[in-house]
Amino acid sequence: IDIVGGKDIEGFFFSGIGSQTFSDEPAGTMQLTTPALTVRDGGRITSTTFGSGQGGAIEIESDAITISGAGGDSDQLTSGIFASAGIENKTSRLGRAVDPASVTGARGVISIDTTTLTVQETAEISVASLGEGTAGNLTITADTVRLNNRGELTAATVSGEGGNINLASDVLALDNSNIRANAGNNDGGNLVFDLEEVLLLRNGSLISTEAGTAGAGGNGGDIVLNIPDGFIVAVPTENSDIRANALEGDGGNVDIAARNLLGIAFRPGVLDTPLSDITASSRLGSSGIVTIDELDPETLQSDIELPADTVTSTLAEG
Repeated sequence: IDIVGGKDIEGFFFSGIGSQTFSDEPAGTMQLTTPALTVRDGGRITSTTFGSGQGGAIEIESDAITISGAGGDSDQLTSGIFASAGIENKTSRLGRAVDPASVTGARGVISIDTTTLTVQETAEISVASLGEGTAGNLTITADTVRLNNRGELTAATVSGEGGNINLASDVLALDNSNIRANAGNNDGGNLVFDLEEVLLLRNGSLISTEAGTAGAGGNGGDIVLNIPDGFIVAVPTENSDIRANALEGDGGNVDIAARNLLGIAFRPGVLDTPLSDITASSRLGSSGIVTIDELDPETLQSDIELPADTVTSTLAEG
């Protein structure tokens, strides 16, 4: 299945597969099963509620999923998979005016089962609420998940509770990309990662359950990173962070079990530094609890003795 193209022509028009509701009835469920799924250049798979009805579910099973790029010349016209309550500034294509703040229905859910998932070039997989409803759940099961060049997984809200992201994979690699379960004036959502080999954070990547805006409460959500046989790896000076911060509420909790942490460290009492950090602080509230269980902290810390003698060349003269 290839879903390609989107344009900003008197509104946002995109190639796509979608399910929508404008009433108190729920949106429908979409089930996609295919060897390969490509969504690019502004194409979208959507489940949306514009009323009080609940958004529908999106269920995808595929060996390889690639989501990439944006439509037209704007990074705002992103390609992606979206289960949302309201669509900010993108409702004119529906032929009727919809105020996102008036949308009270809960969002839908997204479930993805794949071997390889790649989200890149500003593309996004999102469960979100722009009204009063909660953001919903995003569940991903894969062998490898890669987010490149501002690729995102999000479960964000404006006023409702933050959504949850549950991800099980052998490898999770972020390069200048984000995974967020943030909330505007409510509690942030929760992130739960069950990984086998490695979590790799590069070039300012962010894993976040931050909560709150100026004048609004909300506690940071919880982050659970369970990778007992593998590693969490970052470059210290690239400012890749794991955050469960809050503005006026309390910081969330971070629970990490890994064989070893390399290039990233817990820094108490700060919201951010130029280094790669793990934080659970609050500007005005109490800090959260950070628990880090390094099961084999000396794994890669010892020096290696190299042989002093060089090997005799085996190249023949010719």
